[in-house]
This record gives sequence, C-alpha cells and structure tokens, in this order.
Amino acid sequence: MSLSAGLRWDLNPPPSVSGAQDYTYSGNLALPSTVGLAPLGTPLYKTTYTNFAPRVGVAITLRNEPGHELVLRGGGGLFYDTGQSLSHLFGVGYEMGAGYSRNLKSVVGTPVSFPLPLSVINAPAPAPVAPYSLNYTVDRNFFPPSAVQWSASLEQAFGNVQSLIIGYVGSEGRNLTRWTKYNYGALNPSFASFNALTNGPGSSYNSLQVQYKRRALRNVQVQAAYTWSHAIDWASTDYYGGLPLQRGNSDQDVRNNFSAALVYNLPTQYAERWMKTTLSGWAVDMRSFARTGFPVQLQGANLTDPISGETYSGRLDYNGGNPYVNKAAIPGGRQFNPSVFSVPTIVGGTGNSPRNFLRGFGAASTDVAIERVLPLYERFNLRFRAESFNIFNHPNFGALNVTCGTSTAGAQCNNTILGQASNTLSDALGGLASIYQQGGPRSLQFALKLQF
Repeated sequence: MSLSAGLRWDLNPPPSVSGAQDYTYSGNLALPSTVGLAPLGTPLYKTTYTNFAPRVGVAITLRNEPGHELVLRGGGGLFYDTGQSLSHLFGVGYEMGAGYSRNLKSVVGTPVSFPLPLSVINAPAPAPVAPYSLNYTVDRNFFPPSAVQWSASLEQAFGNVQSLIIGYVGSEGRNLTRWTKYNYGALNPSFASFNALTNGPGSSYNSLQVQYKRRALRNVQVQAAYTWSHAIDWASTDYYGGLPLQRGNSDQDVRNNFSAALVYNLPTQYAERWMKTTLSGWAVDMRSFARTGFPVQLQGANLTDPISGETYSGRLDYNGGNPYVNKAAIPGGRQFNPSVFSVPTIVGGTGNSPRNFLRGFGAASTDVAIERVLPLYERFNLRFRAESFNIFNHPNFGALNVTCGTSTAGAQCNNTILGQASNTLSDALGGLASIYQQGGPRSLQFALKLQF
C-alpha cells in the first residue's frame, strides 16, 4: 500500500491598489437601509482565514502475480479557488465614483506629458457624492468558491503490456460565483442600480470511466476510453439574467464520451530487399472520438426584470409530449417539436419546462495520418507525412434555432424550424477548418521535411 496525504492552507485576501486608495460600500446588500459609503481604503470584502484544504490518495496492490496485477486506487480532497478572475474583481471591483474606471485625464484635468510624477499617479480619489454610481462591486461577505473532488479506480493487468481501468470520479462545487443585480430605488436613494459579485449555489459531477491501454508491442500501441457522466448545477454561468435558479443539467453536461488512439509502425525487417525498400519506415496514426450532444435551452418571450429593468428570455411551458420530430429532409434528420411548447399563460411567468432537458446533436470524427521516414545520408532524413482530418467527412452540427416564434401568453410555439441546426459545429466554434478545430468537413494536408 502507498499512502499520500497533505493539508493546504489558502489565504486569498481581496485585491487592493498600491498608492492611492479608493472607495467601496459598507453594510449588508440584503438590507438596503444599511448600505452606505465605506471609509477610504476599506477592503472589498473580508479575508477568510479558515480555508484549510486536506487531500489524501492511496494505492493498494490487491494481487501481485506477474501479468495479472490488480491495483486499487482512490483519493479525495478539498480545493479552493481565489474567485479573483480579471473580469470579476480587478477590472470592476472598485467601479464606484472615481474608481478604477477613471482615466488619467479625469485625474489631472488636462492632457499632460509623460512620465507622470508619482504625486499625480497616486492622487487620492475624490470623495464620491450621493447618489453614488456603484456600477460593480463585491459582496462584503464574499467567500472563496471551492470544490470537493473524489475518485476510485481498479486497474487489472492482462499480460505485461495490456491493462483495463474502471473508475469513478466525482466532484461537488460550493459557493460558486454569480452576479446579482440590485436596484434599491426608494429603499436607499443614495445608490443607483448596480451589480454585485456574490456567492451562489453549487454544482455536482459524477462519472463512470473505463480505459483500455496497450503499450507498444509488435509495433502496435492502442488506447481507448469511454466516460458516462452527469453534470448538474443551478446555473452554468456567473450571470443568470432575471430567471429564478433551477437545478438541472449543466450547460457542459455530456453523457457519453468515447475516444481512441492507435499507432502502428510497419515492420522494418524483411527478407527481400525490395520489400524493405518499399515497406520499412512507414507508420500509421489514428485518433477517433464520439460524444453525445450538449443540453439546449429554448427561449421564450422577452421579459423585463421589474427591479433592474433588464430584459432576458423566459422559459416555456411543456405539455409532456415527444419533444423531438424526425424529418429526413433537414440536417441531422431531427428537430424540436414546437407543438409541445407554449408561452406561459401568466405574463412574465418562467414556464414549467425543465432547465436544459433537451439535447443538441452529438459529434464524431476520425483523423488518420500516414508517415514515412527515408534515410538519405548519415544524419539526413526525409520525412513524408499525409494527414486527413475527419477522414469520413462525417457532418457535425453546431448551434440550433431555439426561439419559440411567439411571445403571446398561452400561445403555442409556431417556429417551424425550432431545433433545426443553423450551422456546422466548426462554424459555431469559430469557423476554422478541421485541421485546427473539431466539427469541420474533411481536410487534407501533406508535409515533406528534411531533417538533419
């Protein structure tokens, strides 16, 4: 048995500015009457000193017979994130009054020549005047997000070069970040509407993983893996719009994922000279993958948040019928069934359809490369390589049409192309060829290199 254990302590104080300080708020965002202007230099949020993260790993040899070894592995741990990405804190954390958003001209009044003296660069921020322009801020009770991760696997050897691994991997996200829109209005006239980075609900991931490995023997090397997984969360982005949180499939949930790779080097030893000249030095590489589709969320009527005034897409009502329709004449041969979806009867209603319960199209592709190395003279070699990406030219579809077609309360969706693919996967991801990005049509490339 091999055992490894450790304890990590994460200390992530809030970001601060060197030189001139700036203003933030004080009080509790959930209690508008308590929110006011904090003294100059007040930290964005409280520092957490209890982020202790234990982790442990173990490997046990259950059977040690040569060629039939059986090993059990397992582990788990707690991992903290800083929650201090550029878009979250450093760029917007102090956008209050004359915060980070001010420019040099607003500081010195008129354009000046460089270099600026430190007295100008570090000039104190002028005290904001109510009503304060608090564009973005951070909840003063913000807590660093974290994840608990755990795994277990069994590896069985079949001879000296082959093994099969069956494993389970899981994780749970906690205190994930989210942007919350506030508009106090008459509750606190000193502040206009603003966004605050707060802690939201968590997420979960569970997966069964199977992997077959064959190390190089007799010029063949193979690796294949399959994963069944389920990712669940309450929201998959930091900003949720005005919709209430709903637990469901994550935007990144892919249930089935398969990949395989093969390398075959043709033999180099031949009895006949012409066979050695013709066949030696060749190698074939192949990689294949296939996965099921990502979740798709249909868009209902445009709704307006009565608090923030922002607009967002609502959800739809679902009557329980088959949400898919097969049509041979359209890309992929399938679309969503508009007759089973309708706009909620209650104006502004969010609909009863489960979040992310529909699926888009899956993807599959096989890439093949043929290579030969030709010795020329001493250390000079000529390397020829021909590569085909998506060699079978399998169509992979990207974005789908997700609009209902009507915003009338209680009306059935009338978009006849609901759920039809509007482009290929490559176009949806950026329009690159399959040489550089999955989801494109078949691409070929040839290379000839002189090596010395």
